[in-house]
Amino acid sequence: MSDKEYDSENSGAVFPPFADQKYILQGEIDIEKSKHKVVVVKGKTKQGVDIIKFYTELCAIFPNQSTNQNAPDYTGKLNDSWNVKNNRIAAWVKEYGDPSGQDKKYMSLQFSEPQTKETLDNTEKTSNDSIDDEIPF
Repeated sequence: MSDKEYDSENSGAVFPPFADQKYILQGEIDIEKSKHKVVVVKGKTKQGVDIIKFYTELCAIFPNQSTNQNAPDYTGKLNDSWNVKNNRIAAWVKEYGDPSGQDKKYMSLQFSEPQTKETLDNTEKTSNDSIDDEIPF
């Protein structure tokens, strides 16, 4: 990968839905004895054709209680059906300006291995150690 390429592995972002997208149904389906929670969204293709899409549940995230200002706003764990090493999800709420000039919120996402209490303690200590409260005069 060159220095100019963006590495999007184990990361992502989610934005408000398009104006033509509408959440219409939710439920549970069984595929080969594996149950999946789903939501159904109605929208349109780029050509204007009506389309209905099914989305399966990935995880749930909860507000993060950390006092570290760099900590994510939300964290969670991928559902067990996602058998991957990087099953911790962290989400930061951010804003962007849309073409109309209005600020809109989105979430920046990062996937990583689950954090242990030791990892969290070291991160908190490192963050606090880097603050220099001394007045230089």
